[in-house]
Amino acid sequence: SWGSDDAGVGDTNGLEDVYLRDLAAGKTLLVSVRADGAGPGNGASSMPVLAGGGRYVAFESEATDLTAIEDLNRSEDVFLRDLETGTTELISAGVSGQPGDRSSRQPLVNEDGSVVVFRSEATTLAPLEGFATDLLVWVRASRSVTRVTLPGRASPPLSRPLFAEQPVLSGDGRYLAFFVGAPSVLPNDYSGVWWFDLSTG
Repeated sequence: SWGSDDAGVGDTNGLEDVYLRDLAAGKTLLVSVRADGAGPGNGASSMPVLAGGGRYVAFESEATDLTAIEDLNRSEDVFLRDLETGTTELISAGVSGQPGDRSSRQPLVNEDGSVVVFRSEATTLAPLEGFATDLLVWVRASRSVTRVTLPGRASPPLSRPLFAEQPVLSGDGRYLAFFVGAPSVLPNDYSGVWWFDLSTG
C-alpha cells in the first residue's frame, strides 16, 4: 500500500511513500526509507509489489536517497527492499551501478526476490537492438540487467523500444508473458501474446 501520511511511522516528507502492513503483528513498516534509516525518502514512492511472504517489496521511486548511490537522473527508478536484512537495492542500474538515464517503473518480482522485471525508458541499462521491448530483467545471481527482445531484425533500427503490455512474471521467475500490439515497425504476425523462458533467453 502507499499513501501520503497517517501511518504513524515517521512520515515527514508530505509525499507518497510505500508501507508494509503486518496483519499478524498489527504493525506498519515504512518501506521507502532513506539509506540512513532516519525517515522517508526525499521523493514520492509508489507501485509496490510483494514477494517472499512479505520479505521483499519492489517499488518505484523518485527519491534520490534510498541507497548510497548518487542518483542524478531526476526520474523514477526501481528498488527492491529486503525487510529481513533491512537493505534497499537499486534495481534499475547499469553495469557501472549508476541509475539509467531515464525513468524505470512498474516492477514485478518473483517469489524469492531473485528476479525483477520492470518497464524502462532508459537507454543506458541495456542495448536497444532488434525488436527491443521496454521490459528489462534484473537477475540477482549475476547482478545483470537485460532487455526482452522479440526475434528478428528491425530495419531501420528502432529509435525507441516497443511497448509490451500487461506483463506477467511466474512465481519462480523463469517465465514472462506479455502482449504486443501491431505498430507499423513489426511484421503483421507479431501482434499477440508472447511467452519467454528467461532461463534460456
